[in-house]
Amino acid sequence: MRLRRVVSFAWFVPATFVVLVTSYIWRPYEIDDGLIYQRYIDNLVHGYGLVYNVGERFNGLTSPLFTWAASATALAVGDAWFATKIVYALALVGACLLGGWVFAESRGEAAFTALILALTQYFYRCVGMETSLLLLLIALSLLLARRNSDWVAPALALLIATRSEGALLAATLGIGWLVRNRRLPRPLPTAMTALLLAAPFAFNLLVFGSALPQTVAAKLGQGRSGFWGPVNMLDLELVSEWTFDSSTVAAVFLLTMAALGVFHLRRAWQAVAALVFLGLLLAFYVAVNMPNYFWYYSPFVFLLLLFAAKGTWLTLTRTISERRPATTVAGALVVVGLLLTLPKLWQFTAPEFPRAAGYTAAGRWIADHTPPGASVAAVEIGAVGWYSHRPIVDILGLTNDRNATYISRGDAFSWLLHYQPDYILRNNPAWSFEVSTAALEAAGAYRAVSGFPIEGLVLLERVADPATVARIGAENALR
Repeated sequence: MRLRRVVSFAWFVPATFVVLVTSYIWRPYEIDDGLIYQRYIDNLVHGYGLVYNVGERFNGLTSPLFTWAASATALAVGDAWFATKIVYALALVGACLLGGWVFAESRGEAAFTALILALTQYFYRCVGMETSLLLLLIALSLLLARRNSDWVAPALALLIATRSEGALLAATLGIGWLVRNRRLPRPLPTAMTALLLAAPFAFNLLVFGSALPQTVAAKLGQGRSGFWGPVNMLDLELVSEWTFDSSTVAAVFLLTMAALGVFHLRRAWQAVAALVFLGLLLAFYVAVNMPNYFWYYSPFVFLLLLFAAKGTWLTLTRTISERRPATTVAGALVVVGLLLTLPKLWQFTAPEFPRAAGYTAAGRWIADHTPPGASVAAVEIGAVGWYSHRPIVDILGLTNDRNATYISRGDAFSWLLHYQPDYILRNNPAWSFEVSTAALEAAGAYRAVSGFPIEGLVLLERVADPATVARIGAENALR
């Protein structure tokens, strides 16, 4: 009896093992925006408060719930870098295990689905972000909705506290739940939901003086700016590469199996709600022309894999149970497709994030060769800020006041009215956001630092007084 109980719970072991081992192997992997979280939390651990630049109270944190979880872990272990890795890995374990049960009808199917999720390299590429926590709460909400539980409401409130786009799933599941049950959730879940919905606003107001994080306006402003081009979220090249190595075979297989899974689940209301959620989310991203940061695709990748795992499992089990020529051929094709797809999904060794080595090296060089209080401006600030330990001016405005407003208007110069940094790190050749550096260099206000050794990057130092820099910004902003 005891052996049977052990075996009955062993379904979760393969996925858990894969996530923990892969997370350990990928531990050196860092992405720029994840390092922004880490710097906020590192300053908290060292007694400076939840700030990006010491002494500047500005809310550049997108996810309150992830911030709380990572901050609590960091305070416990004393290391922000390690804490974000722990939180991400544990949340990813939960996302895989709960995701395994969202549409599954047996432990075998749940184990199969969870393992597919655990083997997908895309999820490890988002480490340091709120992505795994977001997916865990999407899975939990769908699972509670499937079970018609009143506790789906607090789960959705936690989802919204993780990323505000979770409100779209809350709307679809909430409407579906009310139509099915014709009542509100019981008083206790309802009260908890209200508290959880209010908590992020109260926290932001108390800590940062504003109920809404400024980073939300910054991201929306980036879409309006035109710097990223039109309809960015429909450019799937990067997410395709980082999910299944741009393999046409893998893409066709997963989409075919997902279509089969959707067809099988067409009468399951929570599956329909999930599809409506994806449609609303895509429509929102396209409407605001959201820049295609690759972690924004995580709900699409996650649910695609859930539906694809469903379609694959159905085909394989029917092949075994029916043993007819047609199902045998279908099953053989699915096995071949699965064997060709899995090596594309999984990448056991951690790759290097594009431009990460350059930014990391630049940050370390700046730490070693500039005065401790020198300010540095850049358009990608995560690694530079983390490794330089210098006051950072974010030209795009994710961690500094005013800049996002200017960028949203397509104005890449007016930030100089408020910030005249000691150094500016720009790409070589300069990006469109960095057009102000050309004017500054032409006017002799900044010059390249001799001996800066990082290929593809140029470090500029200010040689004019701050008033001159501000004047150059004003003159060019008026054109």
